[in-house]
Amino acid sequence: MPNNPTTSTSATSGPNSNLRKGEAGGLLITNIAELTPLDEFGPGPQRGGLKHLKSIRNAAIHVVDGRIRDFGPAERVAVGLPKGAEPRVLDAAGGAVVPGFVDCHTHLLYSGSRADEYPMRVAGASYGEISSRGGGVTRTIRESSDATSSELKQALTVRLAKALLNGTTTAEIKTGYWVDPEGEGAALGIIAEVSASQPVDLVQTFHVALGTPARFGGAGEYARYVIDYVLPSVASHARFCDVVCDVGAFSHDEARQILHAAGRRGLNFKIHADEFSAAGGAELAAELGAVSADHLCFLGKDTAQTLAKAQTVAVLLPATCHYLLAPKFADARHLIDGGVAIALGTDHGPGSPTLSMPFVMGLACSWLRMDPAEALVAATCNAAHAIGAASTAGQIAIGRPADLVVLKTPTYRDLAYLIDQNLIRYTLKDGAVFGKHIK
Repeated sequence: MPNNPTTSTSATSGPNSNLRKGEAGGLLITNIAELTPLDEFGPGPQRGGLKHLKSIRNAAIHVVDGRIRDFGPAERVAVGLPKGAEPRVLDAAGGAVVPGFVDCHTHLLYSGSRADEYPMRVAGASYGEISSRGGGVTRTIRESSDATSSELKQALTVRLAKALLNGTTTAEIKTGYWVDPEGEGAALGIIAEVSASQPVDLVQTFHVALGTPARFGGAGEYARYVIDYVLPSVASHARFCDVVCDVGAFSHDEARQILHAAGRRGLNFKIHADEFSAAGGAELAAELGAVSADHLCFLGKDTAQTLAKAQTVAVLLPATCHYLLAPKFADARHLIDGGVAIALGTDHGPGSPTLSMPFVMGLACSWLRMDPAEALVAATCNAAHAIGAASTAGQIAIGRPADLVVLKTPTYRDLAYLIDQNLIRYTLKDGAVFGKHIK
């Protein structure tokens, strides 16, 4: 992969927007059956169980210059419209409106597919067995390293366009498939370039490669290589550093050394923790003050208490368990009851290919026993906290960017219940409408 990516292709492959910022009257969204702004929560992530959310019936939203000027009961919003400039109108057609989804854990930049490995999983092959045959993440590292910058940019652009039509307006993207400073730096450059050329807000994470590359003598040698050579090259281009602390990956000491080095270079921490065993990755995340601990399929006896005390967000990824046919899902109820803030992400990558946060919400309700109210919060405001984006994403509030999802049905609860249907009528990003024309 070249170090200097070429100019990106068009940012939107399919979605369209026909409202321009700066139009005097702005945009008025009308005929909203149920508006769920999630503005009842304080400055931190929501913690504890939920059954109900504040909602406004027969609502409207007024957007000016890409930001929310007013929202509330339709009659009151109409009375408060500025005089002399008629807004353009977007009819929600009796649908519900929620904040744009925040996908706080993805591996969206890669090349290739692993669809042919799925029958192997169905037949009982483990993640490790597939990797030992040259598949899994080893295969993705090889195929991504062989791809050109142009191919990677085009693939990322198309994936983001699809995610936008599924309601995602902000996403985190991890690197990790290129190992060397040159490749990882080029990957971060591609993410930055695509971020500037399409609507979805992107947060960049340097992710230390999954598994130790074969040319290193072990995880310890690889950790030293990351600290001495990779971090100095990439740290200024990322917001987070993410390492894997689990069986077959870095030990506590190795992960700690990498993250301490990342911290000295200004990066915040994330940890892929305890996906395959109770390896204590979550406890390490709490010890280091990591913003999030992700996966958490296996929990220690005191994990919930430890994470809650450290205020580390638990990012749960049920779609990964679904696609990997994993024997165990994260125990969301135990974490919620223990006071841990829960976020949800797709973990999109070649092994977990969904781009739909509503699909993830449905899995979270069915398999993690989360209430639809909890799932919505976890997919929006708590997910924003998990990637340091809470000041701009995850809630509907006056003055914030108009990042909104308009549904085809009258309540957000349908997102988790009608899991087999695409319920997104259109998505708004900074007030621009994607997926449907407006009047």
